[in-house]
Amino acid sequence: MTFTGAHSWEVLEVVPAEVMTRVPSSWAAKSRAPLPPGVQPVTPRFAATLVLVREGTDEGLEVWLMRRSGGMKFAGVWAFPGGKVEPVDEQQPDPLLACVLRECREETGLDLAASRPIPWARWITPDTSPYRFDTWFFVLPVPDGLEPQNTSSEADLVGWQSPEAVLAEDRAAADGAVTLLPPTRSVLTELALLGSLARLREAAAQRVIEPVSPRLVRDGAGWRASHPRRDGSWT
Repeated sequence: MTFTGAHSWEVLEVVPAEVMTRVPSSWAAKSRAPLPPGVQPVTPRFAATLVLVREGTDEGLEVWLMRRSGGMKFAGVWAFPGGKVEPVDEQQPDPLLACVLRECREETGLDLAASRPIPWARWITPDTSPYRFDTWFFVLPVPDGLEPQNTSSEADLVGWQSPEAVLAEDRAAADGAVTLLPPTRSVLTELALLGSLARLREAAAQRVIEPVSPRLVRDGAGWRASHPRRDGSWT
């Protein structure tokens, strides 16, 4: 199968399951599987995150990543700027857009009010988690002359990185010590496969957003993320 980036599930079908399914121990520890009989899943809250990209100095793309500070949920995990939709966002015509631009401003100092981020993916937290989010991922090439900064206390390390380098470190990490959640890993994998802003824009023009809701399953003494395929099976 040739990867085009046209469908948001596509990367789950072209990358080996053992690459996509590992989760940080901090995520598995905050989930429970399966739900006890009679217990209903928590209703997910809407959230939005912004994938800032640029052409790297070498071949390929670079992406702005933030490593979550110690003491926070998922400390040590790499993430994109973003967060949950707040009441102030719900007062706007497009709450998700308002949320992602506000979070970006708070966490990177960039005011991108005139920008139109590109809808890219939608992930819903497993129904066994006590904290669930219905998260929309947006992609935005950073306008020339703008440079994000670390303007919040939520990250202890930030910067431009190549998706390939981050993914390589993630693959080399011991089980439970990986530093990427599956949605972040999925987006980074797509960016690495696309490789340029031209191909990213081409894929975005025909992008089909298909929500993905993984589930946690036992894997020896630990857990891994299992993702649904379009044919009804699971990884």
